[in-house]
Amino acid sequence: MTMDGQDIQFADTLPPPEYVKAPTWTFEQQVQELTRRLMVVNVTLKKQLSFSPRPTDVIVATSPKSGTTWVTHICHQIRTKGAEPDFENQMPDVIVFLDMGGHPELNIDPNTMVQPAEPRIYFTHHTYETIPKGGKLIYCFRDQKDALYSSYPFLDSILALKGRVSLSVFSELLTNLHWTADNLRGLLGWWEHRHDEDVLFLFFDDLKEDPYEMYGDDPPSEFIGRVRKDGGRSGGGQKLPREVQERIDLEWYDIITAKLGFRDLKEMRATWKKEMDTL
Repeated sequence: MTMDGQDIQFADTLPPPEYVKAPTWTFEQQVQELTRRLMVVNVTLKKQLSFSPRPTDVIVATSPKSGTTWVTHICHQIRTKGAEPDFENQMPDVIVFLDMGGHPELNIDPNTMVQPAEPRIYFTHHTYETIPKGGKLIYCFRDQKDALYSSYPFLDSILALKGRVSLSVFSELLTNLHWTADNLRGLLGWWEHRHDEDVLFLFFDDLKEDPYEMYGDDPPSEFIGRVRKDGGRSGGGQKLPREVQERIDLEWYDIITAKLGFRDLKEMRATWKKEMDTL
């Protein structure tokens, strides 16, 4: 792999190197350690159990950092008629993350688990092509610049990076690993099925601008839902390095514009709103 003209070699099977406890990392160490830890997460997320949804099950599908917690909290508050959540995180006892269903520490079978209310709710980062079919599907897409920027503090905490990987290294590495491009390809699949009876298609920024539209004319205020602490903001992607922003713009053109004709996300959202207004 090459970054800024430097060749970086990785060995994901090696034990953690000595530098991991150092207060700061060199460029090469940042790239190597972030890659190593992302590989560990990727292996964990592939250890999922076989899941067969009931027709009443609700599966919330998003790409990472694209309204997952927010939408699942909304669903949970609807099914509990606005009751105040008695938990800080919806995983794993209340709403199961299917992508980690087979993690040995969780020891949870999503097929037989009892949830605190009906319908059962699950969430995943799977694409339409790979998501378990048979239940009701809710998809939410977020501007990929904002999602990538939001992933920076999230993964800094999850991966125990402790601020030793810069935003520049982080965002360039994830785009090099096709993180944003894969999410855009996922959008293509969901867009094709946006009118399916078992699919609710959402845009993150539409929920931000009008969260009540999802519930009708007079929803209880408790049903607005909540997001992670310091999460749910739009526009953060403008803080990404200019080169990363330009790359994501090019990915949009190559993947979305080339296939669907939309020049940008704003145009795609406007088209979807017009379609919804005619239903």
